[in-house]
Amino acid sequence: MKSSPNSSLLSWLQLNAVLLLAYLGFFHGCLILGFPLSLGWGLVLAGLTATICVRARTRFINRWEQFFYGAIPVDIALESFIPLHQGYSFYYCAAAFWTVFLAYRVYRMIVGNRDTPLAISPFADSGSLIESAPEPQ
Repeated sequence: MKSSPNSSLLSWLQLNAVLLLAYLGFFHGCLILGFPLSLGWGLVLAGLTATICVRARTRFINRWEQFFYGAIPVDIALESFIPLHQGYSFYYCAAAFWTVFLAYRVYRMIVGNRDTPLAISPFADSGSLIESAPEPQ
């Protein structure tokens, strides 16, 4: 069964809501828990968000969008090694992440949902380039 564009957008919004809550929840947890516990909390949450991103790969327009969302678990894992988090400036980071996500999604809706050309994609299958090359004479 093929999903309609509205259900696809709704599932994308639900995915973003879950990831945003996890991202903000990590930092609020760090403010409450302190360093030794926040390290474990961060690594568990990074694994959880990475699993969510991998399992939700059908909700992404293309591999670039999936790559951008992969920055969330990486950021959570790296931030978990910082011993002291103070204040609420992490809201600016969350706003920056989701501004990029939304801008890319809108851009792809305007331009089209086609994937990045094979020649410039870092995730390109090099075998396709060889198959499309002309036969040597």
